[in-house]
Amino acid sequence: MTRKIRHCPYPFTLFEVTTRTLQSRLLLTPSRDLNEIILGILGRALFMYPAVQLHCFVFLSNHYHLLLSTPDTQQLSRFVGYLNANLAKEAGRLAEWKEKLWSRRFQAIPVLDSSKLFERIRYILEHGAKENLVASPEDWPGVHCIHALTKGEKLCGIWFDRSAEFEARRKKQPFEKYEFSTSYEVPLSPFPGWEKMPESNRQHKLREMVDEINEQTQARLAREGKQPLGAQEVTLQGPHQRPNETKKSPAPLCHTSIGRIRESFREAYRTFVGKYRDAVERIQLGEREVCFPPPSFPPGIAYVAWPALEFAEYTASRMREPFPYAIGFGSDS
Repeated sequence: MTRKIRHCPYPFTLFEVTTRTLQSRLLLTPSRDLNEIILGILGRALFMYPAVQLHCFVFLSNHYHLLLSTPDTQQLSRFVGYLNANLAKEAGRLAEWKEKLWSRRFQAIPVLDSSKLFERIRYILEHGAKENLVASPEDWPGVHCIHALTKGEKLCGIWFDRSAEFEARRKKQPFEKYEFSTSYEVPLSPFPGWEKMPESNRQHKLREMVDEINEQTQARLAREGKQPLGAQEVTLQGPHQRPNETKKSPAPLCHTSIGRIRESFREAYRTFVGKYRDAVERIQLGEREVCFPPPSFPPGIAYVAWPALEFAEYTASRMREPFPYAIGFGSDS
């Protein structure tokens, strides 16, 4: 099955990005060390790719969600690739996990209208509570943007320079835990369409959303006769555990509640994919001056093997030459 080609229909498209751990294992189980590392990696990624605007996020024990705007798919791929690569190393180190961390490449679904934007904000904010892990998303012990959005709290994390630590160990130089570290803030940009709204109004609007989530969660728990797992129990879960059930549903092509927009995007996506694949085929045929449909970018140039006959002739010619270290090898001279 071929990978779905990512499409950014216009500059600074809003995407919902999600990635799940291998076999849904709880490799991102919250802890103080992992929380500061996640925020540190996220802050450094935003520092390195300033064109990306992060609006909302949550990290659960086996997956995460981001709402972000990006000028094109290249910036999107570089930003999320940097986040996933570094988080896989750090989380794997803490969980003593030697295999790959992520089950597959990340999914990025464009959000194309304001009603769906509101829905996706609520969906991310209610994480932790909707899975019956905590009574309120505000109680989630892991990394969550809810307090930053509703109270204006600053989000800061720590980036550890592992290369500098390795060099110090190689030279047998002792160092403190935070000696080769940098603190990064995680700035949140206003949601699209909310830029002109005063920050106090944005916080009030999101506070009302969280209060509604809390009320509905309490009513659902009472109706079902259930109790949430609790923040402390969440942190005590083993990172190698797997949940009894994992939600599996096909990802939509885009998030929109308007049929006209959905069909328009679908048609534009078909056209985009056709042009992209045509450009890739021309590169594979040997062309180098090929234009890709904006705002996409070309894949890496594939390895081109020698023709079999030419390679055989080269190998035969090399075999006729003396091996440079053959003289004197094994002798006493």
